[in-house]
Amino acid sequence: MFNKVAVWDPQNFGDHILCTPVYRHLKKDLGIKTVDVLFDPKLHGHRASINFLETNPYVDNLIITNQWDMGPALTKQYNYEAILRSHYGNWVLYPDKHIKDILCDNIENDFKTKIVDRTVDVFLTSADEEFAAAYSGCISFIPFTDFMRNSREWDPATNWLKLGRKFKELGYKVVVLGSPYVPMFDEFINLTGKTTARQAVAVIKNSKLHVCASTFSEIITDYYKMPAVVLSCSSSPLITGYLSNVNMFKDITCWPCFSGRRKPMLCSGKTPACAYFTVDEVFDKCIQTIDHV
Repeated sequence: MFNKVAVWDPQNFGDHILCTPVYRHLKKDLGIKTVDVLFDPKLHGHRASINFLETNPYVDNLIITNQWDMGPALTKQYNYEAILRSHYGNWVLYPDKHIKDILCDNIENDFKTKIVDRTVDVFLTSADEEFAAAYSGCISFIPFTDFMRNSREWDPATNWLKLGRKFKELGYKVVVLGSPYVPMFDEFINLTGKTTARQAVAVIKNSKLHVCASTFSEIITDYYKMPAVVLSCSSSPLITGYLSNVNMFKDITCWPCFSGRRKPMLCSGKTPACAYFTVDEVFDKCIQTIDHV
């Protein structure tokens, strides 16, 4: 087996979270001494991914590099015996001409035969937990992130504001997470653009309820098995959703936004799929979820 390998970064932050079982499998099960993760600075979410993986004991080095440097030059520079490339956050890694086929075949077989624990890894520090303690018991939102597809937008200027006000009327603290900083949320506890990735995860963990459009946080709420309502507006919850979450969706003509349920697409309709959710129905589902706990 190999002594030093690297994983070329997935597309987005959520994909990195989904790839943590691979990092663990490489290090713990296959006994590879050094496992590095390579980041392309042009891809969205690489800073959040780096912060999230800094505390992961199964990752040795986090390296930012240009994607055009991949291949023999990069392999020679860092003495890698293999460079693996993930595919949209799937747990199976696919080889290309620069990758040792035997390693990819082993990983692919291990995951397909389900002998590997696919539970994601989350490693928070005591400082992350202390930061989140001030927001314990809150209702946390992630209205959008800077890499969210437009089909997942649920009009932050009206819908998210109205939903937050409904919770405030009931006496709940409302904490808004995500990126970048959005002044319209200043009437709540506005942490948009103000937290690290791990701090945001810690706040979500300590929430009474988390509400989001389909994004990385639905993976986190499933990990902690905590109450969450997810607006599954751009993909089918049967494919990308998690059973521990309450997944809301609308059976509209253009949904889900996948061609053949394989290739993700930007919303081509005049009305984003998320716009079909009303504030009242989302709020009612949230209250039902809280009462059910």
